[in-house]
Amino acid sequence: MNMAPSGHITKPLYGSRSVYPNYTKSCKNVRKKSFSLKNGNERDALDLFVHMQREGTEFSEFTVSGVLCACAAEFAVFECRQLHAFALKASMLANIFVSTALLDVYAKCGLLLDAIRVFEFMPERSGVTWSSMVSGYVKNEFFEEALLMFREVHVSGVEFNQFIISSVLAACAAIAAKMKGFRHTREGKKYFDMMVKEHNLTPNVFHYSCMVDVLGRTGLIGEAKTLIDKMPFEATASIWGSLLSSCRVYNNVDLAEIAAKHLFEIEPDNAGNHILLSNIYAANRQWDEVIQTRKLLKETEVKKERGKSWIEIKDKVHSFMVGERNHDRIGEIYSKLEDTIKEMRKFGYRCETQHDLHNVEDNKKEELLRHHSEKLALVYGLMCLPSSAPIRIMKNLRICGDCHVFMKLASKITGREIVVRDTNRFHHFRNGFCSCGEFW
Repeated sequence: MNMAPSGHITKPLYGSRSVYPNYTKSCKNVRKKSFSLKNGNERDALDLFVHMQREGTEFSEFTVSGVLCACAAEFAVFECRQLHAFALKASMLANIFVSTALLDVYAKCGLLLDAIRVFEFMPERSGVTWSSMVSGYVKNEFFEEALLMFREVHVSGVEFNQFIISSVLAACAAIAAKMKGFRHTREGKKYFDMMVKEHNLTPNVFHYSCMVDVLGRTGLIGEAKTLIDKMPFEATASIWGSLLSSCRVYNNVDLAEIAAKHLFEIEPDNAGNHILLSNIYAANRQWDEVIQTRKLLKETEVKKERGKSWIEIKDKVHSFMVGERNHDRIGEIYSKLEDTIKEMRKFGYRCETQHDLHNVEDNKKEELLRHHSEKLALVYGLMCLPSSAPIRIMKNLRICGDCHVFMKLASKITGREIVVRDTNRFHHFRNGFCSCGEFW
């Protein structure tokens, strides 16, 4: 048995066959569920779970942990809490897989305090458990806490894995960007070297991506490019994207062009790379290059994936697309949105049309930006949720600059906490500020 760093003694796992008399029937349904999860059909997996409940099927710990993974992907907080209650009644929380999956889904849904509570009461903790908790702190922008926990793990003798190194490197990158100092850059380098020398772990593409981020966020862009050149494998879109983002912050046009060229080859259908390069040119007043980049974007007919956002109200998930027309309260939503924008203009809000990728006039761009999916989801949350409740939104794309400004002002005007989970990170908006520090 392992000993957790906090002194918790591990306990044996429950055996599925001894706990469940209808184990065979359960396994048949589990195989169906596993198939749905492996094929990315998380909502189907959740629906199947509800159907299994109605049939009176007995559940194993494997089933519950699998459905919890689906909850994380779908941002399904209501279902997660139901499963938490079910696991508690069924005495499953002593199962390390169930508890780890539970804390992971809470963290991924922005409910960090719930994740911490699950973690603190776990009788057994594996390296994966500690990794999930460190990752949870990072995802929710509690970077110092992530590093403190990592240091605790380091001195405790818990077996390291590659995921926990990725999380701590991400924490170092974020803190280094916010503090504009090099202490956490050096710390990131130390941990990167430590995984090889002390723990015999081979850095993979994710670790290199994190290190490029660590260097780039503190302005060491040339060093980041050197690291990319020395990698034992081809750089991914994530790595070049990280370098391009750093070039935007520090106005490095030469390396931005190199990164963008690789991204155009790897992701020919990603219009965001074109617009980011265009913004870098614009920031340096290279207007001819701006025109050429926009022309290339138009000629290649690159299409941006349509934005979609989700918000959970009570026990139902409501989804919105840009320019949504199908929601049964869409008229009220648009009316409330217009009132909100009018109020924001008193605080200086102006629509930032450079964040729209469509080849249309500025007034049309402003209309499209005004009706972005996360704005519609936010307004619906303001309409339906109690004034004391935080508003949690999930988005399938990176939040745009205009929506980022919009959310900051909304948090200030309404006094509400607004949490947006996009493809890159969580954004916690409070009192007009965002936890990302304007780097996302």
